[in-house]
Amino acid sequence: GVIAFQPTNAGSSRTKGVEIEATLRPSRRFSVSAAVTYQQATLDVDGLNCPTQLQPSAITVALGGTRPVNTCYRYQFRAPNGSLATSGLVQDVRGGQLPVSPEWRFNVSPRWQGPITSSLDGFVQVDLSYQSDVQFAIEQDPLQTQDGYALVDASIGISAPDSRYTLTVFVKNLFNQNFYTTTTTSALIGNNLSVVDVYAFRPKNADRYFGASLGFRF
Repeated sequence: GVIAFQPTNAGSSRTKGVEIEATLRPSRRFSVSAAVTYQQATLDVDGLNCPTQLQPSAITVALGGTRPVNTCYRYQFRAPNGSLATSGLVQDVRGGQLPVSPEWRFNVSPRWQGPITSSLDGFVQVDLSYQSDVQFAIEQDPLQTQDGYALVDASIGISAPDSRYTLTVFVKNLFNQNFYTTTTTSALIGNNLSVVDVYAFRPKNADRYFGASLGFRF
């Protein structure tokens, strides 16, 4: 019944991937900027806590037995007095997903800009961004996984030909896509797994909003 903290090695992580950025300009007034990132970000670490909802299926590894990976388990060991003891619940993660590291990201931004009167230029731009699913917990908690999502922003505006001033009207998160930037869990009750408390940080741009900006150069 006494909680004890034991320092342990933080494990290791590895990230590899490729990123490509490009700008296509089929005409003087129209351009498309794009970027694609693919990465494999994995971690190996021993002795982590087990997600609460996985604890009932934990196995017990006999003294001297082989400890499993990516599975919640207890292990038997000899106590200082020579008696046989059983550990608390742990897991050894291999090839886990590094927290907040989506495998895919891409964005595309088409833009048109050109004269609309002899003294004014106009522009229209749309920004589409996407990221694949992410895991927020180093313990690989299924309740703390967020599915992939896409965001669309749009803007329209006018400016002086020399760009001395610019007026822009914009909308962020056009389709009102909900998402979180991090999650965490409370101290869940192991003998009552129906009590699940997951907390999430929801940023401002997880809601659609509109705005305008006026810029001057001098």
